Amino acid sequence: MKVWKNCRFDTLYYHDGADINAECDVVIDGENIAVSYDDINGLRVTYFGLMKGNGHFELQAPDIYGQATLHRFNEGRILEGYWVEGDLKGMWRITLHG
Repeated sequence: MKVWKNCRFDTLYYHDGADINAECDVVIDGENIAVSYDDINGLRVTYFGLMKGNGHFELQAPDIYGQATLHRFNEGRILEGYWVEGDLKGMWRITLHG
């Protein structure tokens, strides 16, 4: 299991703007992945999912009706993908630290 604390991520919103340099934690355990962060209200959000191919993950966050993808080159420090939360859509990029 690999755990990265205090990672940085950028979120692009298709409807309006971006959030830059937010903080998250990432855990990859074999084919499982979890990404956790605090939303704008201070509530903890966790996306979790499975690898669907070498470095390609599909995730969900049922509490916020979220679905996402993340892609990573072999042992790379960058995860990038697409997300949907209800009517909101966008892209995200996570830089692993540590």
